[in-house]
Amino acid sequence: MVIANPSWDLRAKALLAAAYCTMARRAELVVLRVEDLSFNADTGDGVALIRNTKAGREESRYLSREAVMWLRAWLYHAQIKGGAVFRRFLPARTVGHMGMAPQEVARIIQRVGHLLNAERDSTAPAWPKDHLAAHSARIGAAHDLAASGIDLTSIMHSGGWNDPKMPRYYTRELAALESGMARMMKAR
Repeated sequence: MVIANPSWDLRAKALLAAAYCTMARRAELVVLRVEDLSFNADTGDGVALIRNTKAGREESRYLSREAVMWLRAWLYHAQIKGGAVFRRFLPARTVGHMGMAPQEVARIIQRVGHLLNAERDSTAPAWPKDHLAAHSARIGAAHDLAASGIDLTSIMHSGGWNDPKMPRYYTRELAALESGMARMMKAR
């Protein structure tokens, strides 16, 4: 029997939405602070200041309206007005004051995949639980950007990469489908 935890659900939705939009690494997500968030009242979207742990710099990254909605809902529900956005839960299932550990991001993604698999009908494809990890949102976002025709430079900027090696690796299957050979064979 799974006991519902609205706090856990809201935190997971806000975390996954922010992870996807910002393409932040788990170490960057867990240090995100309320003060790093800027929401646009007119458009409903926003920006998050990501403290890039690998490159040692700060970058502003886009937040969609949906991500802002989930972040606002989580912050309101947890009564968080400053400090860490994504916080640990105390044993009494209440929200603590300390930020989450980076390892918790991977556990949240895996748990969400498990829950989605449990809710699917037998004809739907299963979420690949063995492949769900902390970078899943980052990889998925890079893949979705490439599939939408976004150029490599823009993908690199969106994910905070200085080198095209990783975004190219993440999107390699799409690149094969758009290669010269693929275009020639499709044109025949």
